[in-house]
Amino acid sequence: MGRMGLRKAGEKVDFGIHEVEGDNVLLAGEGTASDLATDQAFCVNAANSHYENFLVLSRFTPTPLVESMASVYAWSRYADDLGDEAPFSPEIRARLLKRWAELTRVAHQDGWTGPADHPILTALAAAGRAHNLPLQPFLDLAEAFTMDQGPLEPDSIADLDHYSSLSADPVGRIVLRIHGHDDSKLDAWSDDICTGLQIANLMQDVRRDAGIGRVYIPRDLLSAHNAAESDVLALRPHPGVHAAIVATTNHARDRLRKGRSLVSAVDPHLAVQVDLFARGGEMVVAAILRRNGRTLSHRPRVGRIGRIRLLLAGILASRRLRAME
Repeated sequence: MGRMGLRKAGEKVDFGIHEVEGDNVLLAGEGTASDLATDQAFCVNAANSHYENFLVLSRFTPTPLVESMASVYAWSRYADDLGDEAPFSPEIRARLLKRWAELTRVAHQDGWTGPADHPILTALAAAGRAHNLPLQPFLDLAEAFTMDQGPLEPDSIADLDHYSSLSADPVGRIVLRIHGHDDSKLDAWSDDICTGLQIANLMQDVRRDAGIGRVYIPRDLLSAHNAAESDVLALRPHPGVHAAIVATTNHARDRLRKGRSLVSAVDPHLAVQVDLFARGGEMVVAAILRRNGRTLSHRPRVGRIGRIRLLLAGILASRRLRAME
């Protein structure tokens, strides 16, 4: 298979094209690393040009940490793009992700001093050296994106938690390390918040995911309420599906509550981000529960008043931080 054109400008992290020829894979941007300042500036621009519903970059990030946070954002965004190239088969997308993980592993050698053969990896390696970032969270994220190439079909809440431990929790742990926190208790609370928000978002987007053949509602909960995956895929307004969504959303709420202790345990700048992050998840949970789990017919949204409250909380927190400086 020859060269493959990719990406609409402005929507994804754009480096041009990938090349897949037999067993060989050359990712777009591979071999084009420039000087560190240029590659870091690219990552910062990528972070500032997109909005994501998770902790990566915000107005509360201390200036010395912006480039490190942006490099993590760019790495994650690029990996996400590799797993979401619609014109290509899941098998090809999995190969692209495997190559990205391999390049990251090489860059991580000898304390992030290995060959960084991509602009994003040049910036990420600098962050890795500055904050002693572990490799495993990045490999876990790549594995999660690879899992997305096939049906997840969780049998239980435990399966959904495991998926979240690969697709969401690593981001929180990386952010903790960049802010100077390396503690197992903090990691556990961070995992609770990240998993809680991930599952809440999945229950919010049941209709959208069903449209692409994905069902993230645990099978055992569907079965317990006399429903099945086929009801979800058919967008059938089944009371059992609604009940299973409520049960799964309640689990997300419980995880978010368990992780709340993280807010008071981290530095003030990160605490503001964690608090807003957790509040956003709690608002999604509340929106789903207000509809009694009926997300098959309509995607619940955080209400206007809720968004205003979240914005005000952020403004007040920002003022408090400025007063402390």
